[in-house]
Amino acid sequence: MLEPGDLIEFQRVGYQHWGIYVGKGYVVHFTFPVCGTAESRIQVSHIPAFPKVQKERLRNVARVSSYAVNNQLDKKHPPLPLSHVVKRAEHLVGKNIDYNLVMSNCEHFATLIRYGIAESQQVSLVNIHYMSLNNFHISDRRVIFPTHKKEKTHLTEPFPH
Repeated sequence: MLEPGDLIEFQRVGYQHWGIYVGKGYVVHFTFPVCGTAESRIQVSHIPAFPKVQKERLRNVARVSSYAVNNQLDKKHPPLPLSHVVKRAEHLVGKNIDYNLVMSNCEHFATLIRYGIAESQQVSLVNIHYMSLNNFHISDRRVIFPTHKKEKTHLTEPFPH
């Protein structure tokens, strides 16, 4: 059963996409703008597409892929109050955010909203594999999600209560 504030993991080919369930069949997620219907979504290549926080129907985000609630980090990081998680997610709808596969992807976004800590297990698994292959150490990283506007918006700014 889906509860507002749950992390939703969508299975894609080769990766997982993440969002926050906000209730009434809607998900807030960090993604690239697309055009067309849910059945024929195509990335707009001739228009500069900045990643954006969007609120969409869960079934439209899932399309033909499977999805599941994945709050597995709850044991490691206690979630924020779920009503705050929903408010934080909805506060960012419509904002453009810099995308970085390693430091600010959709999983970082979703975990930051739920736990107050940006973490991507997909990236961690890739980093562990890369480090083991190359004897490489990755130092502690700070994740900031600025917008593409003159004034910068960071996810660490105060959220509505």
